[in-house]
Amino acid sequence: MIIQNISPVSWILIITALFLLWRQAELKFRWFPFSLCVVTLIINSIMNVFSVPATAAPGRYSIFFVLQLAPYISYTVVLPIANPSGITKYYRVIGTILFLLAILGSTNKIYEFPNGMSNDAIQVGKFIKSRLDSITSDKIGYMVELKYWDFLGIELMAQHYDKRYYDREYDVYNRNTPSIFLQEQEVICRTLSNHYIRIVALFNEELRIKANTLKCLRKVKTIGDWAIYQYVPDS
Repeated sequence: MIIQNISPVSWILIITALFLLWRQAELKFRWFPFSLCVVTLIINSIMNVFSVPATAAPGRYSIFFVLQLAPYISYTVVLPIANPSGITKYYRVIGTILFLLAILGSTNKIYEFPNGMSNDAIQVGKFIKSRLDSITSDKIGYMVELKYWDFLGIELMAQHYDKRYYDREYDVYNRNTPSIFLQEQEVICRTLSNHYIRIVALFNEELRIKANTLKCLRKVKTIGDWAIYQYVPDS
């Protein structure tokens, strides 16, 4: 991920800086950022191997190591400015071009950055909030499928945080815990009734198919791939 997060031009600047610094023995701390990056990368890799689960967002964590290599990019660009003697005009021109290309190569993918939650999830949360706002009872709650990371968008927009239930056990180490909607109809309806859950939001197609067969649930709205159900008491 570190290789992917640094543009090819930036790698050229880093390699150039390492080559130039190799010849400048008077700079005692010239290898400190590079050594720190290597050591921390090795330690993090070892920890990642033995951790369960492994790091879920390697692209995000690799930014730390990219920043550690940034001084070398700056060194290659700043050197002609700080020490113009012996630096040809062509080097300054080439260095400026490489610097601009490095910035372009590092920012051209910003618009491709993945969204953590969909707009559909936000709209589902708003709909749930409107329903809960119209209910005067403090016991009434809602259930949302634990779909990463849409469930956070739904919770944020629904706002009734103390009235939220997940359709499965929330386990920070295991995202594949079984949903309650994989159980028998009696168990599902009894659970919804016991917790005063009156609104259910599901995304998974298998779970939605199961919910459509339940006598205690009635679909009230569809937003994208999300289906919202209302609990029907005494069904």
